[in-house]
Amino acid sequence: MKQPCARWGCDKNATYDKPLCYEHWLEWEAWELEECSRCHWFYGGDEFVVHDTTDHIEEYPLMCDDCLVVTLIGNGKGNPWPGKEPEKRPVATHATIERPRRYVYILKLSDATFYVGQTNDLAVRIREHKDGQQKQTKGRDPKLVYYESFKGMRRNVDEREKELIHLNKTGAGRRRLRQIIEEFRAPLRLLDLEV
Repeated sequence: MKQPCARWGCDKNATYDKPLCYEHWLEWEAWELEECSRCHWFYGGDEFVVHDTTDHIEEYPLMCDDCLVVTLIGNGKGNPWPGKEPEKRPVATHATIERPRRYVYILKLSDATFYVGQTNDLAVRIREHKDGQQKQTKGRDPKLVYYESFKGMRRNVDEREKELIHLNKTGAGRRRLRQIIEEFRAPLRLLDLEV
């Protein structure tokens, strides 16, 4: 059954099971849209609040700016943006869609250097590295030594990857990478893999 696209402001057709039109589905898959946890419409860019503008916003899950204002006022916390009146909108009804996880990972290479990357399929990406399909790691015996898993805002994944790449550029930074890797691996040493 047809229904409007769940991207706020779009009048193209979608369905309950696939609630975004093709154009907005591509944006969602590229992590350019987020779903408001209150009204369940999808938003992108400046329509979505990065929850760090006031002391109490981190208490609330991802919300569009209008829903955040309504929630804060309803909880007696006041309007963080005086003069902004929230827009009244119905709740969007659609099936839950989940974005695949993304991973930021570190490989240790045969020359004792590190390679930092990101992917949405860690197993396949590591196999590509081992098969020599990535020119930066080809012939350098890449071994996965660290990874982090992300769901949510793509910018968080990109920022973390940039942070680790930046560390990999200096001696002190590489030392910090080794510390991060050792902290990650410490609990794994407790596993008895012979069971």
